[in-house]
Amino acid sequence: MITRVTWFVAGAAAGAVGATYTRRKVKRVADQLTPGNVARSVAGRAKARGRDVVDALREGRAAMRVREEQLRADRDTEGTGLAIGGNAPAQIIVLSDVRQLEQLARAATRSNRAARVSADHPSVDHRSIDRPAGRLRRRRSRR
Repeated sequence: MITRVTWFVAGAAAGAVGATYTRRKVKRVADQLTPGNVARSVAGRAKARGRDVVDALREGRAAMRVREEQLRADRDTEGTGLAIGGNAPAQIIVLSDVRQLEQLARAATRSNRAARVSADHPSVDHRSIDRPAGRLRRRRSRR
């Protein structure tokens, strides 16, 4: 009979402790879920996230400034022709057709050859410079 009483008392004690713990926990959560506490909690979290966003923006701007300074320093030291250190400004030429580019390249090559040959041998006929010597282009006839 003693064992039944012992188990009964132990169960009653466990039930009382569990009920007390549960009641306190429910009361604590209910207090947290009142409209005033919910509003304060949401406002506090929003402020914290706002501070995080502002800090991220500041950090991003600082990193951007550092990177821009690095790029400018690299550009200035490479001498890309942007009027730094006595270099002439760069020119951009836009060609609408690849054939124009090829024609310009051929014309520049001809003028360079002509200038070299005329400087070395003023009696050379410049019309013969247009074609490489010994190479004739033949067209295949279609039958």
